[in-house]
Amino acid sequence: MLEMREMQGYDAFGSLLPGRNYSSSSYRFGFQGQEKDDEVHGATGTSYAFEYRIHDPRIGRFLSIDPLAGQFPHNSPYAFSENRVIDGFEFEGLEIVLVNPKVNPQDQGIYDAGMKEKDQSGIHIFAHGNYQGMRNDQGAVTRIRTPQEFAALLERESEQYRDRKDGETTVIVLHSCDNGRTVKGQASFAQKASAEMPGIVIVAPEDWDYFTPGGTELGPLVTEGLTDGRWYTEDGQGGYKPTTTNGPARWNVFRNGEMIFSYDGNEKIIGSEVKEDVELFDAVVNPPVQIMARDGQ
Repeated sequence: MLEMREMQGYDAFGSLLPGRNYSSSSYRFGFQGQEKDDEVHGATGTSYAFEYRIHDPRIGRFLSIDPLAGQFPHNSPYAFSENRVIDGFEFEGLEIVLVNPKVNPQDQGIYDAGMKEKDQSGIHIFAHGNYQGMRNDQGAVTRIRTPQEFAALLERESEQYRDRKDGETTVIVLHSCDNGRTVKGQASFAQKASAEMPGIVIVAPEDWDYFTPGGTELGPLVTEGLTDGRWYTEDGQGGYKPTTTNGPARWNVFRNGEMIFSYDGNEKIIGSEVKEDVELFDAVVNPPVQIMARDGQ
């Protein structure tokens, strides 16, 4: 027998519409699938616990500052979904996710750059991301937050990953913002994933990875110069340039839960070249012990 647990009508920011809602006390979730925190204000649907912040739908604002506020200086640190509640929804209290990616040329640029990638000596993943994980930007968001979810994704989607051999190094390049960034002492997604995946070397950007609408990857760039919320602007010559003015960031290289070296953000990351550099790193930093024979012994 089916049981009706919830039927809700919401306004744009998540407040319940009078006379158009029903909720069973056994069902804890509401607006955008988030857990209700009704004890805060003593009324149903007046507070929602997103993963990182509490949202008050009556005023359309979060009650604390955005943990990523430094990356979005153009936006109020308390804004919900950047005030775009028609074509977007809130991603865990951190940033907006657009419902229709076609309205966002950045998404098409990321996709096109991935389709252009020809390097077969490494596994290249193109996605949105932050220091805690990665996601796509479709209406039904796929989120990868743990090493186990990441390994499951690779096992399902990558033949190269499934066919890897014991003792061989496999290089994975994450073309997704901030996957190699350490924030407030918390290890990056790439660092944590490498700690759980023996034989895997992960290369990830320490800042935003930029793409033009035409699908050209500009690489990780320092974002402190970002003032208007856009990744790029027209350069007046029919092309594009990044809005940041502080130069390239870095591609960080992780193995066994540690960052072992970095590349300049201008570098094109090739799997086979990363393997060679890892071997050189091991030879220089951890040279093999040589046992010299004495008197034929």
